[in-house]
Amino acid sequence: MSSKNRLVVHTLVCNEARWIWFALNSVLDIADELMVWDTGSTDSTPEIVRSVNSPKIKFRQIGPVDAEGHTHARQAMLDETRSDWILILDGDEIWYKQSLLVCNELISYNPSLPAIISPFINLVGDIYHYQNPKSNKYQIGSRKGAFNLRFINRNIPGLHISNPHGRQEYRDAENIPLQNYSEEKLQFADKPYLHTTHLPRSVNRISDINTLKRDFKYRYELGNSFASDYVYPESFYLPRPAIVPNPWIRRSTGFVVKSLFYEPARIIKNIFLPSDSKGY
Repeated sequence: MSSKNRLVVHTLVCNEARWIWFALNSVLDIADELMVWDTGSTDSTPEIVRSVNSPKIKFRQIGPVDAEGHTHARQAMLDETRSDWILILDGDEIWYKQSLLVCNELISYNPSLPAIISPFINLVGDIYHYQNPKSNKYQIGSRKGAFNLRFINRNIPGLHISNPHGRQEYRDAENIPLQNYSEEKLQFADKPYLHTTHLPRSVNRISDINTLKRDFKYRYELGNSFASDYVYPESFYLPRPAIVPNPWIRRSTGFVVKSLFYEPARIIKNIFLPSDSKGY
């Protein structure tokens, strides 16, 4: 990030042991500070966060929260932040350096930009398979698909967070959600990040089931295969501590069999009972 545009990363975690090390390391170089707050992890997430040896990381354990409390925590992060920009980084999001550089350039060219919308790639089964982008129905402006609002200008007057976890929105002083801004105000980046939300995120299924808004996210789906020479985000290739789980394990035969059953059933359900794209 340009020295004129200080960037602080906001990360709320709970039972994120599988991917949080890769997520934090993926943005470490571009960030001036990473605020990582733990909301009651029962797995090795706190130890893994502490294993990222950087003075940029400001780790805090705030204890368990409900959906409303999750929003209050995000607001507290916002209130404590002194920066020009924030990056919302969940524990299941791993960035490519090139994707971050694209966003950095957009900010450098137009520091008054309210926000940047980034595309993402949803993984299914393992890191070797990804979901059809058309499966994502998020609506931002006139665009529908796999997009998320991730870089936000901290200088937006009255910037605050509204609604419980699952439907959180960053809004301005007039209470207008940033994603409802005209496309002339928003900038869409053209480089994605990896999203592991449909993979196991803790080291055991019980921890995932007991995590707020997590029990329904794990997905049996065959997906598409990456090319054999596909290059993953750089943090996947870093030497990792023994406490960090191996990301290169392939999905099991049992997963494939279950996907052959569950995926058609889910498609039929979505045809007759379409989901609400505004939240979960």
